[in-house]
Amino acid sequence: MFGTKNRTLRGLSLFLLLMIITAEFFLLYLVIEEGNEARKTAVRHFKSDLLVHGKDTKLTDAIDSIQMTGNCCGSSGFDDYLKNVEEEDDEYEAQTRMKVQYVPDSCCKSIKAGCGINDHPSNIYYRGCEQYLIRTVDRYYFVLFALCLLAIPIHTFLLLLISCICCRSKKKRHYTPVRTKATKTVGPDFEMSFFD
Repeated sequence: MFGTKNRTLRGLSLFLLLMIITAEFFLLYLVIEEGNEARKTAVRHFKSDLLVHGKDTKLTDAIDSIQMTGNCCGSSGFDDYLKNVEEEDDEYEAQTRMKVQYVPDSCCKSIKAGCGINDHPSNIYYRGCEQYLIRTVDRYYFVLFALCLLAIPIHTFLLLLISCICCRSKKKRHYTPVRTKATKTVGPDFEMSFFD
């Protein structure tokens, strides 16, 4: 009875490990597919979110945080922010007119209030945040991919170990002791070796 339970448990363990390994391979596939999709979505949404910068507080804070940590500005560059200033033909009017800030302060290399008015490369980052977003998304999906990839050999080892235990227990059940010349019978059901 106990042997039957052990056999059932080992069989169930083998089946569950096979299911887990299959699920992990499927999860690897999903991580690769979702990583590619997340990369495209992050860039696409970031471009559209730039249009509401300054209007929606949560999005503005998120965009500012990305630009400050990534040392970047806009999606493909600082000129993703629309200028609110019409170009003037008259040089005098263009010089006397007040400059309007269209680049947020989070694009500045050294952040101060109103620093985005001067959009000179020594003052703001000209590089866009697209590559930074892609690298960040890739980093998170790489961690997921590595964890799945690490789990597969561990579960495969456990599967082989349980398979070996099952095979070994089957061999033990079919084992019958062989009499040798070095054994002598002491009683009706007891054998004793000369070396015991």
